[in-house]
Order: sequence, then C-alpha cells, then structure tokens
Amino acid sequence: MKPRYFYDERTGRAWESLSKRLKRDGLLPDNQEVKGFRFAYIPVWAAALLIVSFTVFFAVRSFRNFSADTVSITNDQGNSAFVATLQDGSAVYLSKGASITYPRKFSKGTREVSLKGDAYFQVSPDKDHPFVVQTDLINIEVLGTSFRINSAVGSEQTISVESGSVMVTLRSNGITANTVAGETVLVRGEELEKSLTVDVRQFGRFLERMRFKDARLEDVAGIINRNFDGPEIMIDPSVKDRLLTATFSDNTPESMARLITLAMDLSYRREGEKIIIF
Repeated sequence: MKPRYFYDERTGRAWESLSKRLKRDGLLPDNQEVKGFRFAYIPVWAAALLIVSFTVFFAVRSFRNFSADTVSITNDQGNSAFVATLQDGSAVYLSKGASITYPRKFSKGTREVSLKGDAYFQVSPDKDHPFVVQTDLINIEVLGTSFRINSAVGSEQTISVESGSVMVTLRSNGITANTVAGETVLVRGEELEKSLTVDVRQFGRFLERMRFKDARLEDVAGIINRNFDGPEIMIDPSVKDRLLTATFSDNTPESMARLITLAMDLSYRREGEKIIIF
C-alpha cells in the first residue's frame, strides 16, 4: 500500500525552519534543502514524528572550547544532558552547569579528565590504561565501569557506582574508599562515608533527554546501542564521520534512526534486529 501524504502550512514552516537550522550547523550545503521538507508533501508518519513528542531539536547552546591538545565542554542548559564521546569510546553525560576538560588523545599511561559539577560516566574497559576523574576534592580511578559524580558547587560531593568498581581518593589526605556497584561515597570534610545507593534511578535520568553537538554519527549510534533495548543501529562507513547536532527525548532506537535520516537526508533499512543507516 502506498504511503499517505499530506501538507499544511504549519508543517511546511516547521520543515523550512529545520532546513535553515541544518544549514546553520553545517549539516547541509547552502544550496541544498532537506529532501522533501520544503514545498512538498510528506508521509503522514514523518509529520507525526515532527508534531508529537518524538522530536529532534537542532538548537544546542552548549559551549565547547578547543585548544591544540585539550577540549573543554560546559553544559549551560538545564533540560537535557549533554553527551560527549571521548577518544577511547568512553561516554560522559553532563548535567546543567557541569563542565569537563579532557585531552584530544589520551596518553599511553592513564586516561585523565577533570570535572566540575554533576555527570554520569560510562567508561570503556582498558586494564592497561586506568581512567581517572579529578574534581577539586577527590580523584576517582576506574578500569571500566559506569558511575555518577556530583561535585556541583553548594552540595556535598558524592560518587554513586552503577556497575563495576571505583577507587575514590581524597586529594587532601590520601584516604581511599573502594566502591562497588550499588554503593555511594559521600565526601564529608576529611572523611569518606560509604553507604548503599538509595536512588537507583538516578543513572537513567541522564538518558531521558540527550543532546549532541557536532557528534560523529558513529558515536551517536554507539550511545543509542549502549543504552537502549531494541534493534542495533549500524552506520555505513561512507557516512560514519558525518556530524550531527540534535536532541533526543524519550525515543526508541527506531524512531531515533528515522529522525536522523530525515535530518541528514540519509536512508535506512531494517535487517532483522539491525537498522542500517546509509
């Protein structure tokens, strides 16, 4: 059965606005419109994706500062987590006001990053290269795990481990606490207090609304595959390095794949439990 199409003025304006934003972010050449977005009828399911809550927004105001050797990112929006994929494949999700500084390329020793504020980490395993997060009060060393650090100004610093284990060290006196999945460490003065994690849903809240800025399409797919059940998204090598600026809110892998292809003028096909974008 052929797909049904419709067009109305509001939808047309929305497609035109989206096309302009894509051009502004460098996702389309100046002489190209988003295919089918302007002065054309669109499939009903595509219009529905635009109108209902499964919508991609292409306005990101997070701040990136690049130097020859390091990258600094600050999330200055409060309604979503800013997602960055590091050179080793580890992922960091920044809450409002949080900032991270990390090297473009990790050294042959440890993988070190600096954090201010509240963030969730998913660290890629590498036993030969420990991952170290530094805040103003503590160092957290891991090999491969997921955990949350809250070092926001005005609150007591906490480390909650979702999987694996971490070693927390007070920078002032060297006191350490080995912390495993299901445990939380609180920095209280010159001591580390360990307890069972009460709020086990805190990690998932970082995934409810995720923002990407100039992220490689292959990295975006990796974040989706890591965190969501459903078909695995595969990226064709010819488009894996294309950059995406987008916000996803409570989406499924398939709806995110559809939105990515609409935004970037790409195609996708379903092969069993895999979605291939090309």
